[in-house]
Amino acid sequence: MWSVQDFLGVVSEIVRSGLPLTHHQARQFLDDYPLSYIFEICQRENTTGLHIRNICGALDRVLSTSYGTEILSQISPYAIAALSSRHVELRKLGVRQISKSLAECPTSDGSIFLGPLLLALQDTELEVAAGVLSAVESLVAVPHNFELLLTEHLSTIAQLAGSETDVVRLRAFQLLLYAAARSEENHQKIELAGLLNPLLKELDNYPDPLACLSAWHLFGELVRKWSEAGEEGSAQVISGVCRVLRPRILGMLGESDDQSLLSGMLAVAGPVLGAALEAEGPGEGAAAELFSPFVEYLNGVLKSDKSFEREMLSPVLDTVGQIGATRSGADNIIQSSTEILKGVVSYAFTPSSPEEILTSALHSIATLAGSEWSGRGEETCSKESESKLESVVFSCCAENGGASPGEVFWDLLQNPVTQQRVAVYRAMTFLGVRLWAAGSLCSHVPLFHHLTDGIEPKRDVAEWRFACLQKIAATARNGCQPDLVNPHQAILQSCLPKLESAVSKGPFLRSRTTTTEAIPVVATEMR
Repeated sequence: MWSVQDFLGVVSEIVRSGLPLTHHQARQFLDDYPLSYIFEICQRENTTGLHIRNICGALDRVLSTSYGTEILSQISPYAIAALSSRHVELRKLGVRQISKSLAECPTSDGSIFLGPLLLALQDTELEVAAGVLSAVESLVAVPHNFELLLTEHLSTIAQLAGSETDVVRLRAFQLLLYAAARSEENHQKIELAGLLNPLLKELDNYPDPLACLSAWHLFGELVRKWSEAGEEGSAQVISGVCRVLRPRILGMLGESDDQSLLSGMLAVAGPVLGAALEAEGPGEGAAAELFSPFVEYLNGVLKSDKSFEREMLSPVLDTVGQIGATRSGADNIIQSSTEILKGVVSYAFTPSSPEEILTSALHSIATLAGSEWSGRGEETCSKESESKLESVVFSCCAENGGASPGEVFWDLLQNPVTQQRVAVYRAMTFLGVRLWAAGSLCSHVPLFHHLTDGIEPKRDVAEWRFACLQKIAATARNGCQPDLVNPHQAILQSCLPKLESAVSKGPFLRSRTTTTEAIPVVATEMR
C-alpha cells in the first residue's frame, strides 16, 4: 500500500529540485506510483491546489523524459480523462500530453482524441481552450479525422456552433473555418452540412450591425492569427478565408449604405486581401478575383466628391494601407492603378486636408513603403513599383505647391498635433530607405536641421524623429559606398557625418557612445 504523504513528498521534491529526470528515474517513479494511483489521489476532495500543482509539475518532468515518450500510448487514456478534471492544472497537463502524442506520432491519426477534444472546446480556462483548439485543428487536418468530424461527431460540432456562449461558438467556427479553408472539397462538405450557415448569415445581417460586425471581426482575427503564426498550411487557410468572404465583401459594397458596417467590413477585408495576395502569390486565386472590383470601389471613394463617399475617406485610406501591409499587397496596390496611389499621396501631401484624413493617408504611405514587411528579406517593392512610387510622390509634391518631398514634409511638420507629427515621421522613416527619398529629405536644409538637432517634447514623437533619423543615416551610409553610383551620393555623403553625430545622441539628444537601431513599438500599429 502506497503512503499518500510519501508520494506528496516525492513530487514536491521533484518540483523543488528543478532538475531533469533520467529515463531510469522516470520509469522508477511510475513503477512506484502508477498513473492510476496518481489520478485517484487527484480526485480526492482533500487534495489541495498546492498538491495538484506539485503532482502536475512532477508529472511534467517525468513524462518529458525519453521514457515518457516511450509510453505515450499508455498515457493517452489518462490524458483524455484529465480533460474533464475539475483541476485546471490537470486539464492543462492533459492537453500538453495529447499535443505531444500528436506531434511525436505523426503516423497515427489520433482519432481517439477527437471526441474528447471537441467537448473540451467548452473549457472556461482560456489557456486550456487554446491548447485544445490547436490540437483539434491539427487533428482535422488529417482527412480521416475530417470525415469523422462530419459523421460521428457531427452533432457535437453542430451543438458547439449553436452554443449560447459566444466564446464557445467562436471556437467552433474557428475550427470549421480552418478545416473548410484547407481545400475546396472540405469547404463544399462543410457547406453541405450547413455548419457555417449561422456565421455566414451573420455576415449579411445588415439590420443587426453588432451581430454583423462581430462575425466580420471573427474572420479578421482568424486571418491575423494565421498570418502571424506562419505555420505550414497557413497560406492555404488564408486563401480559403478570402474565397469564403469574396462574395460577401462585394455584396456589402453593392448593397449597404451603412457607414459603420462598411467601415467595419473594410477593416477586415483590407488585411484579409493583403494576406491572401501574399499567400497566393502572382496568378489566379480568390485574392486576384477580389482585388480588381475591391480596388475599383476604393478608387471611386478617393475620387468622389459626394458627401457619403467623403465620410468613407478615412476608412478607405486605412484599408489601402492594410492591403499594403504585405509586400505583395503593396506591389499590387502600387502597380494596379496610378490613380489610387496618387489619391493616397495627394491627401497625405495636402496640409489643408482634414486631420483624420491626412493622418490616415500618411500612415498608408508608410505601410505601402514597407513599415510592416521591410527588413524581412526585402526592403522595398518590385522595381516597377518603386519607379511608380517615386514618380507619384514627386508629381504630387509639385501639384501641392512643394518642389520636393523634403519641402512638403517640412510644411506638414508645422502642425503641432501629436498624431499628425507621428504620422509624418512614420511616412518619412519608411520612405527614407530609398536613396531618392533620403536625398530629398537631406537636401531640404530646415528639415535636415530639425531631424538632426530638433527637439520634440512628446516622447512618442521624439522616438519617431529618431527612428526616421536612424533610417536616413543607414540609407546615407549605403548610398555612399564607392561601388554604388547614384545621383544622390554627393548630398548623402556631405550629410552623413552630421547624421551619424545626431544618431549618437539618441532620441533626446543626449551624447552616448553606442546606438541600437530600433523602431518604436508603434511602428507596427495602424491607427
